[in-house]
Amino acid sequence: ARLSHMYLQGRVVEIDRDDKAGRYQVTVAQPASDKTTTTISAQNVILATGMVGRPVIPDELVGCPSLVSWKDPKAFSFLSTMSRQRVLVVGGGLTAVQVAFRAVEEGAEVVLLSRRPLKEKHFDIPTQWFDRRAQYKCLADFYHEDVESRLSMLKHARNGGSVPPMYMRRLEQVADRLTCWVGDVEYQKKDENANGCTTVHYQGSFYMFDRIILA
Repeated sequence: ARLSHMYLQGRVVEIDRDDKAGRYQVTVAQPASDKTTTTISAQNVILATGMVGRPVIPDELVGCPSLVSWKDPKAFSFLSTMSRQRVLVVGGGLTAVQVAFRAVEEGAEVVLLSRRPLKEKHFDIPTQWFDRRAQYKCLADFYHEDVESRLSMLKHARNGGSVPPMYMRRLEQVADRLTCWVGDVEYQKKDENANGCTTVHYQGSFYMFDRIILA
C-alpha cells in the first residue's frame, strides 16, 4: 500500500511484442468474466509464477493425505472453518515464510520446517549478478563456460533459499504462534489419526498436524 505501483487482478491471456515500438502488449482477462479484458503496454514483462511442473515432494512425505502445495486453493480453505489448526509448512525460503505468516494470520498454530537454519539475506543470489557495474562481467564469464560448468555456477550462486531481514524480524514477533524446526520429518502412515490428522516423526518425537503445506 505504500508503493506507487498499479495492482491488477486477472489472468494473462495473451502477450504480443511490438518490435517497432520495442514494447509488449499484455492482454488481461478480468476475474469475473474472461470476455472483459484490459490491455497493458509494458517495456518489460517478468513472469513470477513460481516453480513450474510437478511439486517437489520429500521422499519421507510421499503418500501423506494432508499434503498440499502452497499454490493449491485447499492449502488455507480449511482454516476458515476450524480455529487453532496445527499446520506444518515445509520450506526454507521467502515463500515458505510468507505461507507460514498467512497460516498464522488465519488462526493456525504453525511449525516452519527447513532443512537448514533460515538464511537471512536481502536477495537469494549475490548482488553482483544484477549490479550494472559487475553483471556484464558475470554474464561474460558465465557464457564462456561449458554447460556443466554453467550449471555448477548457477547452483553456487543460488545456494538455496533465503529470507529478507524484515521477515526475520516478523518471525520473532509471532514466536508464540510459529515454531521453527531444522531437519527432516517422516510421515508415519501406521499412526493415522481418526480425526484426519497426520502424524510425523521429528528428532525422536511424534507430532500431529491437520495440514502439511509444501512451500
